[in-house]
Amino acid sequence: MFAPGVLNAKDDFWQEFGLTRIGPSSAPDFTLEDVSGKKVSLKDLKGKVVVLNFWATWCPPCKEEMPSFSKLESMLGKEGLSVVAINDYEDKKKAVNFAKKNGYNFTVLIDESGKVSESYRASFLPTTFVIDRNGMAIGKAVGARDWASPAAIKIFRELLKK
Repeated sequence: MFAPGVLNAKDDFWQEFGLTRIGPSSAPDFTLEDVSGKKVSLKDLKGKVVVLNFWATWCPPCKEEMPSFSKLESMLGKEGLSVVAINDYEDKKKAVNFAKKNGYNFTVLIDESGKVSESYRASFLPTTFVIDRNGMAIGKAVGARDWASPAAIKIFRELLKK
């Protein structure tokens, strides 16, 4: 489904950041509840650049990168970027308590069944996908990153111009 894309010279900053070009492939839609019980669908975010992260409370690298998602959301949220973190295969109460305790400013969704990560073939945590304004998956990163680093911001500013 998500085949690696072709890199060219202008894409070196993607590689530098550790973000692999994929697709573009239509990102599988989903509907999940956020930590307050509100239903959120990927299709509701069409028109935004979406950073879609799969994580768990037991995963140290996942917890390590969460503050950078908050920074990214603060920096670029008003420009059309949306960070969505899907808690994968965990008890709802545990995930909700963890997210509320940490006060994340981005959307945290709960997927106790793991069906969404399965549809994205996200086998390892954390795994993050970049979805463009048209709902196409165009990037993938496995493992923790500093999502508010200058290299990441450069990538997202370019995507937000499109």
